[in-house]
Amino acid sequence: MQAEQYDHALTTIEKQLKLLFPAVKAQEVDYSARKVLTPEEAVAHLLTMLPKMREFLAQGRLEKIDRWLGFAQGYIHALGFFSLNECRWMNMPRDEAFVEK
Repeated sequence: MQAEQYDHALTTIEKQLKLLFPAVKAQEVDYSARKVLTPEEAVAHLLTMLPKMREFLAQGRLEKIDRWLGFAQGYIHALGFFSLNECRWMNMPRDEAFVEK
């Protein structure tokens, strides 16, 4: 992926999370907790991850942003916020035709 694709994916995720959960603010989660996060907790955690992913992008740490973006997209799909096709579309080059599956 190119920098603009990462930026597009991060912006798309952030806009949707803020649209769906306008009152939820970024907040770290308890990393030792063995529980499934509520949607609100997941969104709060994802909102802490997005600025960090932008830092990774600026630093050229693409392997790390790939892992984090994959986690974020898996979570938002599992929560029903995006379809698999929408997650695939986020990662596509803007000049490439998208074919839904």
